[in-house]
Amino acid sequence: MKIWGRKDKDVHWQVTRYCTEKTSAAAVVMISDGALPEWPSTYQQRCLADIAFEQRTPPPDLAGHWIARSLTPEGRSVAVHHLLLRIPRSP
Repeated sequence: MKIWGRKDKDVHWQVTRYCTEKTSAAAVVMISDGALPEWPSTYQQRCLADIAFEQRTPPPDLAGHWIARSLTPEGRSVAVHHLLLRIPRSP
């Protein structure tokens, strides 16, 4: 889980490096407290550049959802789910 705007560009590769030989899937949950109308397209351009991915239609509580395949350090293929979640600040 990461807060949007804090060293997020390489988040896909950060998660992939944590995968072990027993990992079959991983997830990136990127959170923000603000309403960001261009967030999904900006995330896709910034964090998924040069990575093959499948864009999914997110459920109403998510701003974006992608599945990218990547190789673990051992060379195994793993699915990495990228989820954008807005969590408004409490009043």
